[in-house]
This record gives sequence, C-alpha cells and structure tokens, in this order.
Amino acid sequence: MGTDHRKRIEQVIARYEAGGLGVIDARVTRQQLRDGPGGELARLRTGEARADDVEYALAYLELDPFYFRSGYTRNRVAGHLSLQRLDETQRERARALVRQAVDGARHTPFPGIARLAGSVADNALRRALRARLHSSDPHVARRALRTLVHVKRPGYTPADIGVARRVIVAGAGRWQWLTPEDYRLATRFWTHAWEAELRDVAQDHGPERAGATRLLEAMVRRHERSEEKRAGL
Repeated sequence: MGTDHRKRIEQVIARYEAGGLGVIDARVTRQQLRDGPGGELARLRTGEARADDVEYALAYLELDPFYFRSGYTRNRVAGHLSLQRLDETQRERARALVRQAVDGARHTPFPGIARLAGSVADNALRRALRARLHSSDPHVARRALRTLVHVKRPGYTPADIGVARRVIVAGAGRWQWLTPEDYRLATRFWTHAWEAELRDVAQDHGPERAGATRLLEAMVRRHERSEEKRAGL
C-alpha cells in the first residue's frame, strides 16, 4: 500500500472513530470500509439489516467519508436505506441528507440519494426541493430536479414546471449527444405545447437551441419507434 493511500485510509479511520462508528484499529481494510467493521453495510445490502445497521448506515452517510470507490458505496448505502423501515427521527436524518446532497454539502451520488428521497419525502421536503429547483446555481437546480422526479406527488406549480423544462433544455445542450438521464427527464415533462415551444426555440440562434434540437430529435425517434411497434415492424 502506497504512503498516500495509507494516509487517506488512516484519515477515514479517524473520521469513523470521531463519529463513534467503532472502527477497531488501523488494520482496517477497504473491505471493512465497504461492509462496515461488523458487516453492517453488508447486511443492509443483503436485506438482513438490524436496527443498529440502519443507524450505522445513516451515520456513514452523515460522515461522508472519502476513499477509493467510496462514492459507489455511498450510492448503494442510500439506495438500500430507502428500502428499510425507519422511525421518524431516522427519516428526518435521511431528509437532512437529501437536502444536503442537493445543496452539494454531502456527496452521496444519484440515483441513491433520489431513491432515499422518494422513500422519506414529506411535504416540507417537497417544498424544499421545489425551492431549490429555482436556485440560481444550475447544479443545485439540476440536482433538485433529479430528486423531485423520484418523489411521489411533488406538487409542481406551473412555475416549477417551466423552470424544470429550462433545466432539462440546458442539460440537453451540455454535450454533443442526449444522455439517457436527460431523455428520461424530458419524457416526464413532455407535452404538445412544450414541443411547439421547443420548435420555436430551435429556430433561433440562442443558447438553448442545441438542447431544444436534441430533445426534438429524440422525441421524433421515440414517436417513430412507437409507430413501428403499433404496425408490428
């Protein structure tokens, strides 16, 4: 193990110990970091979680540890937590994690954090996410949208829908191709009225033209595939 990597591991151990997570000593391995020193995260993953394992998983996400492949582990932990029965105190801790992740203060990746949001959302969290959808920070707005689409009955207002569509168009224009995520987001908000708006935008030479064009092309292909399926081709 290289010196730099050993230092990073030791820093993680120190953060675990500071959080009372019971890492036993400096001989902890990456496997223990993935599974928990007592197999807490492993049991969560296999559907055999105990009450203490849920507490450990919440504390793990709150500590937000960084090490090799830690983002992958945080994503899985959040996803598995979404399947657990949490008490109200635990649900509020989970909701705080969702807000912090959308704000960029915690680093649990999507879709794990979105799945967690879908399982613990209350009206206060719905309002908080809709407010963040209007953030002047485009990264916060996009993370809020990616979360909201996993929440039942998000309570969109017409203004929210308009902002969501602008976020989608901006995302569609980021690359030279439409990502699967941008495509899925677009299908959530697609209407004939929005399609007509995008056709107008695609005629201009403004900053939204590329995104509008890609979305229209994708929806035309979607329509063609539907027609072919109905025709039995």
